[in-house]
Amino acid sequence: MQRIPVAATVAVLLACVAAGAAKANGPRSSTLDVSAFGRLPIVMSGSVRPIDTVARMSLLRINGSDSVPVESGTAPGVGRLAFWRSPRTLEPTEWFLEVLTKPEADGRRIFPVADATVRGKLGLGAAPGNYYTFAELQPKVNDLARDAARIEKLDAAKRETWEREWMALRARLGVYARLRTTLQPAAVTSAGAKYDFAPRLAKYQQDLKPLAGAVQARSRGEQKPLDPAVQNAIRDFAAPFASIARSGFVSMIPPADRSRAKDGWETVGGAIVESTHDGRLRPGVIAFAQITSAFAAGNADAFDREVARYGQWLRSRGFGREVERTSYEYFYTRVQPFTGAAIFYIAAGLFMGAWVLTRRVALRRGGLVLMALGVSVHTAAMLWLGLISGGMPPVNTYTSTLGGSLLAAILATLVMRQRGLRLGGVAALRTK
Repeated sequence: MQRIPVAATVAVLLACVAAGAAKANGPRSSTLDVSAFGRLPIVMSGSVRPIDTVARMSLLRINGSDSVPVESGTAPGVGRLAFWRSPRTLEPTEWFLEVLTKPEADGRRIFPVADATVRGKLGLGAAPGNYYTFAELQPKVNDLARDAARIEKLDAAKRETWEREWMALRARLGVYARLRTTLQPAAVTSAGAKYDFAPRLAKYQQDLKPLAGAVQARSRGEQKPLDPAVQNAIRDFAAPFASIARSGFVSMIPPADRSRAKDGWETVGGAIVESTHDGRLRPGVIAFAQITSAFAAGNADAFDREVARYGQWLRSRGFGREVERTSYEYFYTRVQPFTGAAIFYIAAGLFMGAWVLTRRVALRRGGLVLMALGVSVHTAAMLWLGLISGGMPPVNTYTSTLGGSLLAAILATLVMRQRGLRLGGVAALRTK
C-alpha cells in the first residue's frame, strides 16, 4: 500500500512533463500551421533565432506576457480568475503575423499604463485592467516624445515613478512600431489598409527585370539605357523601404551566398533597397511576401505550402543547420525542460521531508526516484542547449547557474542515497 502514493505521484508528474512536451508543436490557427512558421530562422541582435522566440521576446518587452487575449475588451490578466472559462489567446507567432498583416492587431489591449499620472497627462480614459491599444496610444506619440526629451536628461535614480513609467511606455510603443514595419513601411501599413504585399512585390519584380538586364549589359561593356518610366516605378516602390532598412531590428532575409551566413542577413527594407542597385531581389523577400499574404487572406493551403517551400529552399541553400537549431530552440522554449526538472526536485524534497518525519522506506525510495528523474530531465535540457548553440552551450550567467544546479542536484541525490543507507543500517541494528 505504501508504494501506491509513490507510483501515483511519479505518474502524475510524468504526465505533467509529457503534457508540456505535447504542447511543443504549438497551436494551429484554424488550419494554418503557425508553428511551422514560428520555427523559421531570422536574425535579431546578431543571433539566429526562431520567429517564435523573437515574437515572444517582443511581446514580453511590451507587456510582460507571452500571449494576447482575443476577445474584444479583454486584456492580459483580466478575467483569468474564472478558471472554468479562460479567454482564448493568441500565441506569440500568430500575434506577430497579425501585427505584420492585419489592422486589427492595433486594437489589441497589450500596453499596460498602470500609473494614474501618466494616464492623466496623456488624457487616457478608463480601460480594462489599465491596458490600452496601439490605436489609442499612437496619437499620443508626440506628447510622449516631448516629455521624454526632458526626462532623458534626468538622472535615472532621481526620476519619479510616473516618469519611469512614461519612458517605459514610450519604449514599448517603439518595439511595437518597429515590429509593425518589419515587412512594409508605416505609410503602407496605415490603419484600415488591405494587406497586399505579394501582388505589389510581383509588380516590382517585373520592373526589376529591365534593370537587371541593363546591369548585365554594363558588365559586358555594353550600353543599355533604362526606360525612365521603369526607373520611376522602381524608385517609387523602393523609396519608402529605405526608412525601415535603417530602423528595422529584425533581419528576416538570408543572403543568397551561404558564405555570408554570419553577416549577410538583411531586413526586408534593406533587401529591397539593395535590389535597386543590381535588379536582383533576394528570394527570402518573395517567400515572406507570399507567406504573409496567404495568412492575411486566410488561405491555409497556400500558407502551409509557402512555409514548407521556404524551409526547403533554406536547406537547399545550405541553411539546414540554422533551420535545425531554430527548431530545437522552438521546442525547448515550449517544453521548458528546466521547469519540469524543478517540479521533480520539489516533489523529491517533499518526499524526503516526509521520510525524515515518518522513516517510511517507500517515501525515501520515491524521493530518490523523483530526484533521479529530475537529474535526467536536467541533463537532457543541458544537452538540448548544446544542440541549440551548435556545440557546447555558451558560458554565461544562465548556463553557469543551470550547470551548477545540476551538479548540486547530483550531489544531493548521492547524499540522500548514502544517508538513507546509513539510517537504514542503524535501524536494522536496533531491531536485532
